[in-house]
Amino acid sequence: MVETLSIGANIFLIVAAIQLDAPSGLRLDWRTRPITPVTLLVGKLGFLTASLLLPSMVADLLHDVIAGVGPGALLPRLLDDHGRAVIMALPIIAMAALTTRLLDAGVLGLAVAVLNAIVLSVMLTLAGQSPDQLDEQVLWPMVPVLAAIVAVGSILVLWLHYVPRREGAARLAFGITALLAAATQAGFILTL
Repeated sequence: MVETLSIGANIFLIVAAIQLDAPSGLRLDWRTRPITPVTLLVGKLGFLTASLLLPSMVADLLHDVIAGVGPGALLPRLLDDHGRAVIMALPIIAMAALTTRLLDAGVLGLAVAVLNAIVLSVMLTLAGQSPDQLDEQVLWPMVPVLAAIVAVGSILVLWLHYVPRREGAARLAFGITALLAAATQAGFILTL
């Protein structure tokens, strides 16, 4: 229960931080906003890193040191655990950048999750598998490929949204990323 609330609070903070001060219009108004959209994004990502990632990393580091984890294992453990957290946060950041309200981001996230669930259900049925029969170890080789697709697609969405400020292209990149992730999962399941 506490972990679920913590995850929900983190997602809310990510969406709120990204949506709070969105880049205005297609041209910069230097009188009211003397900051470039890229600087704005870097500031938001810096805030999220300082408020969400660093405290968790410091706590995990202290915990591992107290538990007697050797120096050679500290950095790989931190990078593995928190690298996954960053990759999981990237699509949330991309969704928040493409929407203007928390509800819109939630609906978009729910739509992507439903698409993913439908694709997985159909592919498992075609492969003659049941979700109960699948072991996490069987699906584990798919995770790095999926993580790379999600990370690259989310970074592309953020770049398109904040650098050349091409909102339509950013939305298209998000949709293609979601479809490519679903297709990757489907292809992997069919090869089982």
